[in-house]
Parts: sequence; C-alpha cells; structure tokens
Amino acid sequence: MKRIFLLIIISSIFLISCTQDDAGKVISKLEKTLDNYSGYETKAELEINMDEGSSFYILDEFYRHSGEIKLSILEPEENRGIVIEYRDNNIFLNNASISQSISLKNVKGINRGLLFGEIFGNIWKAKFEGEEEQKDIVYYIFSYTSKDANRYNKEKKIYMDKRNFKPYKMIILDEEGNPRAVIRYVDFEYIKK
Repeated sequence: MKRIFLLIIISSIFLISCTQDDAGKVISKLEKTLDNYSGYETKAELEINMDEGSSFYILDEFYRHSGEIKLSILEPEENRGIVIEYRDNNIFLNNASISQSISLKNVKGINRGLLFGEIFGNIWKAKFEGEEEQKDIVYYIFSYTSKDANRYNKEKKIYMDKRNFKPYKMIILDEEGNPRAVIRYVDFEYIKK
C-alpha cells in the first residue's frame, strides 16, 4: 500500500513538473527569439490610471535597438497627430494639429518606462513568473523592474504569447501593487535583423 501511494506521489510530481516550462529554459528561449530581431512595430492601447481618474490612448509604437523610437498618438481625437521621436539623446515632438514642433537635444536619461522596448533591450533583467491561459491562449508572465522605477512605476508584468513571444499586454504597478497603466498590444510585429 505504501509503495502504491509513493508511486502515485512520484508520478504526480513528474507529471506536474512536465506541464510547465522551467524558468531557465523559458528565459533562454526568449533571449534566442529576441536575438533574431532588431526592433518591433505595434499599435498600443494604453490605459493610465491615476488618483484623479483614468485616460485612454491608442498609439502606434516603433522601436529599434539602435535607439530610434517613434510614438504617434491616434486617439483621443484632441491628441491625434502628436508624434514623439527619440533618437540617441534627442527628443523631437511634433504636434500637427497646431503646426508646432519642439526639439530637445542632449537629453540625459530619457524615461522609457511605458515602452516594451525597455524590456526588449534588457530582457536578461526579466524574471519568469509562470503561465496563464486567457481565451485559449497560454501566456508566459514576466516581471521587470525598470532602472527608472518610482512610486508610480515600481514593477512591470509582461504577458507574452507562449508560441511566439509576442507581447499581449504589460501592466505597470505602483509601489503598492496597484495597476497604474495597462498596455495592450495589437498587431505586434517584430522587425527581423
């Protein structure tokens, strides 16, 4: 009887350990996948939650490892046409609706906390948290602490499709664990090297 019970326990442990990937293998597969790409393009649905209320934006996001970043606001309508470009240590802000543009040169320490590109370029800092299934798709969940962390941007939770490592969403948590921003990625495409 003890042997049968022991055999059942060992079999259960073996089956459970086979159903989820171990953290080292997942991070290794992720690094190998991202090594094939030089950046990404996506549409992002951004919801920002602050004490006064929440705001919703839709934007196009373009990122390259070389440091080139371009954000184009599509919604809300009153912000449509605002384009923010980061190149090296320079920021270019263009507001088409009022025909104004601003250039900031030699900006040190640009905070890229809302961008998946920050994680894309520093994936070795991510920590594998586990898996979660949503609508018949299994996502790997990673946590990441930014170098620019503050009380409103303490930690990020990134959900990536297990099949292709494309991000589905990123949740930015404050120091109390409350979601301050949720970014959902639509039509996410990696750019091949």
